[in-house]
Parts: sequence; C-alpha cells; structure tokens
Amino acid sequence: MAHLPPKFAVKLGLQVVALISFTLLAGCGSSVDPKRAIVGTWQVGDTAEWVFNADGTSVQKMLKDGKESKGTYKIIDGDKIDMTSESGGHVVQSQYRFDGNDRLIILMGVSERPTRISEAAGATGPRLHGKGGGIIVKLSRKG
Repeated sequence: MAHLPPKFAVKLGLQVVALISFTLLAGCGSSVDPKRAIVGTWQVGDTAEWVFNADGTSVQKMLKDGKESKGTYKIIDGDKIDMTSESGGHVVQSQYRFDGNDRLIILMGVSERPTRISEAAGATGPRLHGKGGGIIVKLSRKG
C-alpha cells in the first residue's frame, strides 16, 4: 500500500468528510413529505387551534368558547392545499408554506387560489398576490 504525504492525506480526508456531510444534509432536506409534515396540532395565536389528521380530516377549535368546525384538506402539487368545512362544503383553494419545522403559513383564497405571498417590510405585514383577495393564517406547531 502506498503512503500519501501527510498534507495530502489530511486534505483528502477533509474533502471526503465534507462530501459525505453535504450528501447527508441534501438527503435530509429533500425527504420532507408535506403530507406528513402538516399532520399535527397547530395554534393560531391565542385564538384557535387547528388539527390536521393523517387521513385528510381537520378540526378547527376556537379556544375562547370551545366551538369546533370539522372539515377535510388535500395537499396538491406540494404548495397548494384545498380545504372544505363540514358545514359549508365550499372548497377553499389555498396555498401554504412551512417556515421551519414549527411554523406554517396558509394563504386562504376568497374566490380563487392566491398565487403567492410576499413579506412586506414595516407595518403593512404580509401581502397576498392574486385575484379575489384572501386571508393569511399564521400557525405555530403546538407541542
């Protein structure tokens, strides 16, 4: 077996470690399944709780009076979600995005699906883009 010069061996070893680390990190980021990541209990400030179940059902509960609204949801194309309530049956076409592992932002369209959200600086806060307007709901994972 041939011996490598010490400087070269150290340099090669560091490159191999860096390559393995990068490969592992890249694999972790791409393996997140939004259909599984959304499952759980989420809280909207101190006003409401939203539970997304693995079977596509959901429950929204108002924390002050305990009223509940049941419905369903369906993840579409990675960043789109359609939601219905049991009482109304109307499909609310929405978009969503995760902000880390414990924050979820849902853009609920009024007449059609919003196209995107932008974070505005200053007092105006986030803005929806698209026709028909909508509602921005910011949720934190309860846990």
